[in-house]
Amino acid sequence: MTVSRMSPNACCTPRSTMSHRSTRDGTSVRGWDGNSVPPDPTTSHSPPMYHTPSPTLSQCVCAVLPSDHWATRQLGYPYLANGSVPPTGIRSAVPLGGMGTGTFELRADGTFRQWCIESQSPGGAAKLDIGALDDAILAVRLDRGGGATPTVAALRTTPPDGIDGVEAMRYEGAVPLSKLTPLDPGLAGIALYAHGEMAPWDTNGSMTPAVAFTLTVSNPDATPLTASLLLSLPLATQPETGRAGQPDRMVPTATTVSACKAVCDADAVCRGWIFTAATIVCGLFDKGVPQNIYATGVSSGIKGVWSASSTSLMHSRVGAPSPPRNGTGACLAATPAVGVDIDVGTVDTIFSVAVGPPGIAECQSKCCNDPTCSAWVVADATAPAGATPPPCTHGIPCCWHKSGRISERPACTFCTSGLGSNGGGGGGGGGGLDEQVGDFSLYVPPSSNGVRPSFYVADTLPELFKVFASGAASTIDPAHPSSSGTHGGVAATVVVPPHENATITVIFAWRFAERYFTGKSIGNYYAVLHPSATAAAEGLASRLAQTVDLIHGVHSAFFDAKTMPEFLQDTLVNSMSQWRSAFMTRDGRWRQWEAYDCVDVDSVHNDYQRHVPYAVFYPDLIKNTMETGWSKLQQSNGMIVESLSGGCMGATGTLDGGGGRVMGDVSTIFIIEALEMFEYTHDVEWLARIYPTITRAIDWFVDVGTDGSALPKRQCCTYDIIDFADYDHTSFNSFVYLAALRACVRLANIQNDSTLATKCNTAYAAGEVAINASLWNATSGYYRAWTDASLGAPPWVMADTLYGQVIANYLNLGDNGDRNSTWLVPPEMVASHLKVEAEFNPSPYGLTVVTMSGVPPSDMDKQYNNVSGTKQQHAADESCTAAVKESKYNSVWMGGAPDWAALQIALGDDGVGGILRWPWRRRNSTTTALPSETSGTFTASLQTMGTVSMGSHGALRTTDSTCRCGLFRLQ
Repeated sequence: MTVSRMSPNACCTPRSTMSHRSTRDGTSVRGWDGNSVPPDPTTSHSPPMYHTPSPTLSQCVCAVLPSDHWATRQLGYPYLANGSVPPTGIRSAVPLGGMGTGTFELRADGTFRQWCIESQSPGGAAKLDIGALDDAILAVRLDRGGGATPTVAALRTTPPDGIDGVEAMRYEGAVPLSKLTPLDPGLAGIALYAHGEMAPWDTNGSMTPAVAFTLTVSNPDATPLTASLLLSLPLATQPETGRAGQPDRMVPTATTVSACKAVCDADAVCRGWIFTAATIVCGLFDKGVPQNIYATGVSSGIKGVWSASSTSLMHSRVGAPSPPRNGTGACLAATPAVGVDIDVGTVDTIFSVAVGPPGIAECQSKCCNDPTCSAWVVADATAPAGATPPPCTHGIPCCWHKSGRISERPACTFCTSGLGSNGGGGGGGGGGLDEQVGDFSLYVPPSSNGVRPSFYVADTLPELFKVFASGAASTIDPAHPSSSGTHGGVAATVVVPPHENATITVIFAWRFAERYFTGKSIGNYYAVLHPSATAAAEGLASRLAQTVDLIHGVHSAFFDAKTMPEFLQDTLVNSMSQWRSAFMTRDGRWRQWEAYDCVDVDSVHNDYQRHVPYAVFYPDLIKNTMETGWSKLQQSNGMIVESLSGGCMGATGTLDGGGGRVMGDVSTIFIIEALEMFEYTHDVEWLARIYPTITRAIDWFVDVGTDGSALPKRQCCTYDIIDFADYDHTSFNSFVYLAALRACVRLANIQNDSTLATKCNTAYAAGEVAINASLWNATSGYYRAWTDASLGAPPWVMADTLYGQVIANYLNLGDNGDRNSTWLVPPEMVASHLKVEAEFNPSPYGLTVVTMSGVPPSDMDKQYNNVSGTKQQHAADESCTAAVKESKYNSVWMGGAPDWAALQIALGDDGVGGILRWPWRRRNSTTTALPSETSGTFTASLQTMGTVSMGSHGALRTTDSTCRCGLFRLQ
């Protein structure tokens, strides 16, 4: 695949992937059908037909198993028929949308996918994807005049029926930007950019629920070019989408989707509708519309009204009126005149609230629950007297405290209409009703280059597209809102002079005030910032040039790092794509799912493994989660809970109800992250507030978690499928523990807490001795995966054993405050261990989690000494669960190889070097035992691995007669 940079004059600098009516080497073909793309020539050395498992089944596990293994068939990801990987941008793309506002993707073939902007999440409604979004399109119309037929095409390689598409497109993406470039000759000179708003170090400024689509047009001709950009969305109907509840009544006479919708539109009581094609049944919802679910052959929708202004087409879904939160009156607030000063004499009540979003939400809530309150403001009491007021930030109260007086900066005055519950769902038994009641705006920013907007509403996409293709003006009268029509579109048209360039921008915005988490109303904080979808669109339009500059600055920080390899630049710049799974509640709590397929919320160990982008750009969000979440849920014995909501691989739990296991990388990681956040922000007040939590957590993992030993004892860790809690001590947990003790000493010194510093120094000294005495294999020079008083210390080699050392290097956790000595153990021991990992845990996809002698402990018998060398019998149980268990020891987790490389960089000339580079190296001996020691507590006979060779079709074979499956673990 070709990788190239965009031109220097482009608005941002994302990476390029290849066309998506193309082969992987860039040769254009007629279409990508999911079966026709040949193997990537850049990976021609890799064993073909190997598969990663379904993320639904095994989270972050990438099993390294032969293609004909039964577990591979069970777990196999839907690659192409010949085993090759689809082009980048087909399976996923950059998430578009503001932080915490929900996102969607614009894929490389031009389709809209992964639609989560209507408050969808594993705790609520289902995301919209294939089927529901098939009619969402972007299209262009180029009229070169002179009697020539205009070129009209949807920017889709596989457009809906009746719509012309394009032959090929190139996709480029770097968070928060995606770019599509049609490769058809008739569309030369145009490119489409899509992006939301990303303002580093400005959380509220990054929470805009809007995406700008900008078409750049170059006219090489001597005559003017009339160019139009269309965005059309099926906002009033959702195919392949049912509802998680029964309709209130049925309408037998409505026998089509359009008829069912029309009945609801004409009914004063109806709030939503659902139509099932197989049974030709139309149902109406009167008391509230349940959350959407995926349902084949079912269409549904929420009653809404289309309206237009001079700049925007709006679709407002009709919901129940917002009820008062406490029954005392509506939550309304008067808007004072811009620029007024509000002094103590005009403020009736003054009280303290937290700094930031939680305080704003608390102040607003107090006003809403007080029938005598008509307006509210929030003052920043941290601003020194005489300081310049802070800048206005998207409508948030821009107030500050000075000498007993609250002053409000002109143009920053802001009062809100309330917390925005859309009714029906928060009360008994109705959880989830009307979560998708909100409004949309398709907006054309006013422009000095004569851009002309047109607005279309139709019952079908072909009908709407036909009007656009004809060049006709709007089909909706701004003076007459209408509930008819399922599809709405906005087109922006500009005349490009000869030999000049022009841009056309259309902004899509949304606002959904409600959000539910397993039936409980938690709301959306971004809806407090933006009173309507159109207001959000107008705000982004007013900051469009500034937004582009900020995005370009973020990209330049990575892409201009000439010494950084391109793969690392791409990885880092796109690491913020994770914000797609995050949300902020109405009261200002920042939360994030572990993953959409593993429905924990903010598990400490997983959050830390992805925290660096937040630490760099939005450290306040990490501090928010630590203070409003983990700190509040700390157990009475001091242990930090694993997550704020449990449920991974099971039912979603309760938000901030806590959940999880006793783990060796949770309370310790909390301490490490607390130090890191303080050193990033120097927020003395924040550290003081959570310091009691810190001291109690340290007491737990030093006094309780070690169970009288010098190291963490029988605790799980992020590598949970290896069942390390079944063994006394693990090297992984022990290294994290040592790093946390170093962090403890530094935190204690910052707080002048000599007692705690002494405690952690003493514990560190004992732990360092213990880890080298009980877990170091002196004969072969590596740290064993685990040791146990009853089971001994088998010669398992675990990748990512030294994760705690990576953390120590990253934070400069020097011994006794010496930042020039960040090694938890002598660096030569680190280098020796890494060499063993590289020798015994390699694969073409990264380091396998564990290499061990013989087969892993059986699921029925965890006694390692009793495991035989016979093949486990899975023939009767080829379930998904059994498949995960089958692959867990020779799986590849994402942390192993990067942490190995990070330690190599830290070691420099003393490191192992390129031993792990492609093609991966194997042991040369024909029969090699795993590294053991000449003496020690482990006395069980060690089984050897057979000679490994490549068989036909890339499947692995062994030279002995035993049938064995697996790449490196042989049965």
